[in-house]
Amino acid sequence: IIDKSINLPTSKASNLQASYAKDYLAYSDNQGLKVVNIKTSKLAFAENNPLKGEILEYRWLPDRNTLLFVLAKPNPNPKPAEPTKPIEVKNIEKEDPKTGKMVTTTTTTESTPVYYNPQVTELYAVDFADPDEEVNADKRLASKISDFPVGAKIEAIDVSTYTNLIYLQVKTASAQIMYEIDVMKNMRKVQRAGEKIANMVASDKKGTLYMQSNLSGINQIVAVKHSSREQLIKGNQYVLLGVQDNKVLVGDVQNNTLVKILSLPDTNSQEKVATTTTVEWQGSIPWKNYKAITGQNNYWVLYNDNQAVLFQQGQVSNLEITANDYLTTDGREIMKLLPNGDGTLKLTIKPL
Repeated sequence: IIDKSINLPTSKASNLQASYAKDYLAYSDNQGLKVVNIKTSKLAFAENNPLKGEILEYRWLPDRNTLLFVLAKPNPNPKPAEPTKPIEVKNIEKEDPKTGKMVTTTTTTESTPVYYNPQVTELYAVDFADPDEEVNADKRLASKISDFPVGAKIEAIDVSTYTNLIYLQVKTASAQIMYEIDVMKNMRKVQRAGEKIANMVASDKKGTLYMQSNLSGINQIVAVKHSSREQLIKGNQYVLLGVQDNKVLVGDVQNNTLVKILSLPDTNSQEKVATTTTVEWQGSIPWKNYKAITGQNNYWVLYNDNQAVLFQQGQVSNLEITANDYLTTDGREIMKLLPNGDGTLKLTIKPL
């Protein structure tokens, strides 16, 4: 639990994310990505948006001072379009009515040009030292994402340090894609054709990816283990909340009211999933499109732009928040932004 105020050298900041030990704070401004040392209030790292590109998203690793970010920029060496070549299409032989002879008629069509992907998409990792050390951040290229759709946005990033797998939930103009990137920089699509992913969370202790999926009109919570998947529970009332203390937490929402929080055991690739649920909490809370933070020791937070609902050791409390407020990764502190009046912002970090 920390209680601190620092100044940010910007007039506008968004997407505030504190590192796991709350040593560093990452945020976006008009220029790009910034990281501030919370202890010293000094700028520790900056990455400007590339010309005609952008930093799509970033995420701290759950157990160390390492920040991942995805950068998209125009390809400086795009391959030109391949020239179109006429393709001959042979038709069935037919009799010429004038000569009575069998002839083969052909038609031609122009092929579609093939373009090289005009966008370069890269995943970077930035390692930060102990906050008391005066050293520069160590930035390295983690992976090139070769088939990332041009113009797509990243809805969510999650990481399992147990399996060294990175998951990207990506949204294009017409589709949604879930990518998995492994330590060898291999990339594969996780979701099935026509599947819509409402939420996903990777288990850091077991390595399993859990998704709230809608496939063929069926809402379900599934466990993805490498190339296989298993259904945990299905029904339109179930909402995936997160993973905590070796348990997968699922909300039971009836008539727009959260009436239960259920748990199922978190399992790895060698363990069979259990479909028997345990009731962790029972009550009545109006459901208002909440996001969830699942901390440790039976501490959970549901929040949106107006309210945070705290669950702590079976007790429930409510707190009003605003769209300019952010929570730390474990949901223990609230981060508030206020203008200083001189073109900078004051950030306060206080216990929730």
